[in-house]
Amino acid sequence: MKAIYFLPVFSINLFAHINNTIHSHMIDFFVNSIILFAYVSLGLTMALIIRAIYRRFV
Repeated sequence: MKAIYFLPVFSINLFAHINNTIHSHMIDFFVNSIILFAYVSLGLTMALIIRAIYRRFV
């Protein structure tokens, strides 16, 4: 019975319409790509800043 509570975590929603056609939302792909690019850019920027601070004071 506990497994029922975990079903929303693992749902992919490939069959989200009444006629069960497989579809994908392209806007989700673009939004996720932009968010991923932002996190990667932020991570690289922080790494470069930390490296510059480390090289300056150590």
